Amino acid sequence: MKLDIQDAKLSLLIEIDGKVHLIGMDKEKLDAVNFLIKKSISIVIPTNRTQQDLRNFLNYKNEFPI
Repeated sequence: MKLDIQDAKLSLLIEIDGKVHLIGMDKEKLDAVNFLIKKSISIVIPTNRTQQDLRNFLNYKNEFPI
């Protein structure tokens, strides 16, 4: 099954010292990263979770604007 990822949102994570962090960046840089990632995707594995589920799992409390 082919998925249309053109309007998909990306959640970016980085691991620092074994801990996973959400990251944010200015819109211009985010647009460039989104383009590169979407053009590079070769497989999408469903998790049946939402972005809010991910934020809850990571204990994100809207302390930082993303």
